[in-house]
Amino acid sequence: MHIIIGGAYAGKREHAAGSYPEAEWVKAGSDNLSGSAVTIVDNCEMLLREGRSSEEVLSWLHTLAERTHLVVILEEMGNGIVPAESSDRRLRDENGRLARKLVAAAETVDYAWHGLVDRRKP
Repeated sequence: MHIIIGGAYAGKREHAAGSYPEAEWVKAGSDNLSGSAVTIVDNCEMLLREGRSSEEVLSWLHTLAERTHLVVILEEMGNGIVPAESSDRRLRDENGRLARKLVAAAETVDYAWHGLVDRRKP
């Protein structure tokens, strides 16, 4: 599994597309895979916004990873001011839990920032 994490508009998607031009892009939560050797999943935070837990999203991603080389693009939400709304704090916390567990399980982790990509885990 390859994780690409960074803030909004930091270059994560461009990096994934350039690294895996043959990849199939799948909407978070979908199980409709075409059988591509590489699958890119984006917007996992949308599943968390819908009320799913980080454990549920992690389980779904591990199921996909058994069928394809999985590339997961994650939004970095841990920097900045703590949100005032409890629902926003829950989203930020669940996203952090998901990111921590995916990074631990991944073979490769890249961090994107202002279009620059730093390999954090080879």
